[in-house]
Amino acid sequence: MILLLGKKIKYIRIIMGGADISYYGGKDRYLDDILIAMAGPLTSLITAVAWAGHSDYFAGINVILCLFNLLPIYPLDGGRAAEAAISYFAGPYKGEKLIKKLSFILTVTFFSAALASAVYNRKAVWSAVIFACLLLSLYPKKTSNNYCFLPVTNI
Repeated sequence: MILLLGKKIKYIRIIMGGADISYYGGKDRYLDDILIAMAGPLTSLITAVAWAGHSDYFAGINVILCLFNLLPIYPLDGGRAAEAAISYFAGPYKGEKLIKKLSFILTVTFFSAALASAVYNRKAVWSAVIFACLLLSLYPKKTSNNYCFLPVTNI
């Protein structure tokens, strides 16, 4: 999607939440950011539809992945799209500040709910672990290179 919009990729990093791709170029930055962020959930949805008749399990996982990725929690795609939309109307400083607050509130809420459900169902522990990782990724330390697992790849 980045290349289709005429952007140039600066670097790609593999981080705790997935991949972090930095790019530049073009005029409609906020609209492009929303379109780029929605490419991930859209891909999951298309994959779910394509597999619906063949493997309900695989299709279901992709639907869950799509819905999870749409949550307005940064660094998920929904959080990136929400930040771009807020920044378009309120400016980049307010957009970043608001999405950090919203991400923190939602992540703590989901983490608490996951912990509470894990008390009754031990299989729900995985959801608490996922939201704990998201909570860690909200405020990465500068010394850890934003929880980067692989070195930055310049393109």
